[in-house]
Amino acid sequence: MSASTPPAPVLSGPDLADPLFAIEHLARLFLVEVDTAREFTYRDDFPQPIKVGRRWLWFPEEVLAWTRQQPRFSVAQRERTPAPAPAPAAVHSTYTRRTPKAGRTADVAA
Repeated sequence: MSASTPPAPVLSGPDLADPLFAIEHLARLFLVEVDTAREFTYRDDFPQPIKVGRRWLWFPEEVLAWTRQQPRFSVAQRERTPAPAPAPAAVHSTYTRRTPKAGRTADVAA
């Protein structure tokens, strides 16, 4: 690298002072991966996003208000509290058993 070449810019995460939060902002705010942050957004009590182009965005004030409403747990409480049991998955099969047409039998003549 020569003395005249400026150093490459350091890429940082999303700025939490932005006027709207994308999913990357939520992940940084909650200190989790993007997929985990996306799971938070599926909750019924999470603020509704707005769609801008192809992105879903949230108002920071609403997200911060939601975080303040969440119960606070100490590390000891989190370790003691068992994870809730997953709800039993409803089995919805798109497969429907076909019934034999009239005149056909299931037995194959040998």
